[in-house]
Amino acid sequence: MSIVHHLEPTWAYAFLRWTRMLDSDFQGDVLAVISLISNALRTGSPLPQITPCPLLDRFMIRHHGLNVVHEESEDNYGLPRMFTVETLENLQYLTFCVGVSTAFGIITRLDRLMVAVKELVGEQYHIDGVGMGHYRTWTGGEMASPTTSVRATEV
Repeated sequence: MSIVHHLEPTWAYAFLRWTRMLDSDFQGDVLAVISLISNALRTGSPLPQITPCPLLDRFMIRHHGLNVVHEESEDNYGLPRMFTVETLENLQYLTFCVGVSTAFGIITRLDRLMVAVKELVGEQYHIDGVGMGHYRTWTGGEMASPTTSVRATEV
C-alpha cells in the first residue's frame, strides 16, 4: 500500500491499526480468502461451506466513526482524538481517509467475489451479511443461477 509511504509515521501506524493490517489473524483471513478463490477458479473445485467471509465484519470490528483513534483507546499517538475542522483540513487526515476507503473497497470486493465464485462453481451457500443484492435483479425478475441455465441448455 503506497498510502503508508505518503503518511507520517504516526498516521501510518493509525492507518494500519484502523484497517487491521497489523492484525495477523485478519491478514491470514484475507490471504485465505484470496487463496480459496484462486484455487476454486483455477480447478473448478467447490469452496468449503465455512469460509472466513464476510471479511467486512472483522474489518469493521471496532467502530471508529470519523475519528482517527478509537474513543476507548488509551494512547492517541499524538493524533487528534476527535473529528474537528482542523482535522478535516489536515492533508495527512485526507490521505488517511483515502487509504481507509480503499481498504474498505478491497475487503468488500473480496466478500462479493467469494459469493460470485461460490455461484460459479455451483454452490448455493449463503454467506451471512454478504449478498449480491441489486446485482441479482437487473431486469426486475430473479436471475437464474449460471449453473442451472447451463444444465438446461445441455439437456
